[in-house]
Amino acid sequence: MATTAASYVLSFDSTSVTFSALVSMSGVTTPPTGSGSPPPAPHGPPTVVLSRPHDSNIDLAKWQTLVRLDEPSSRRECTLRFLDATGQTLQAYTLYNALFSATQVVGGTETDTFVCDQIVPD
Repeated sequence: MATTAASYVLSFDSTSVTFSALVSMSGVTTPPTGSGSPPPAPHGPPTVVLSRPHDSNIDLAKWQTLVRLDEPSSRRECTLRFLDATGQTLQAYTLYNALFSATQVVGGTETDTFVCDQIVPD
């Protein structure tokens, strides 16, 4: 995951939210190497942390409300795309059964955390 992107787009339920920074991403599933052994299990659930300037985007707020209400529909299959400055996709990942687990706003910057069952490169 050494790709540097100009922006990051998280898409779910025909909605896309653009983020300015990837803070961290852990637990990406990689195919087995030539030895055929599976990759080591990650510690904790696969997690993606993204940040962006705080705005009035209602799509993430709706998702977070479903999570707080413990609605089964709060689990999402998401696509995370790393984009270059021209909008071309550099790398893409699928987040399976993702939950919007936390948001923090400090000084006009919103940092959002998503946990999921699996993160797989597309």
